[in-house]
Amino acid sequence: MPHTHSSTSLLGSPGPGKTTLARSLAEQHTAVRFNPDEWMSDLCVDLFDEPFRERLEKRMISLAGELLAQGGSVVIEFGSWSRRDRDQLLRLGRAARMLRSTFWTQVSRNSGDASPSAMVSRAKHASTA
Repeated sequence: MPHTHSSTSLLGSPGPGKTTLARSLAEQHTAVRFNPDEWMSDLCVDLFDEPFRERLEKRMISLAGELLAQGGSVVIEFGSWSRRDRDQLLRLGRAARMLRSTFWTQVSRNSGDASPSAMVSRAKHASTA
């Protein structure tokens, strides 16, 4: 399968499987995955330190933009609950003029099959070129 650079954003509340889905998509598309929770945990930063999270996400978006400009692919899993956050991710994709995918993960933990392919089929999906 030929590599097409892309930006994939995973939106949703904590717990429905964004990280599992993101890992699968990153592997499938040879993409760099950005997950602020993992970085904050690795850096021993309180996950509820919102000022730090805002700075980190801003830096991650900047890095994602650089990767996209060089023809790379990214998977961004910030939750992106606010309209402002979602619009910012859409602008990132538009600036790079590549395929953009967005998954709204609303999967129940008790939904049976927790495999990434099952999550993709259950998650609401929208793609634009």
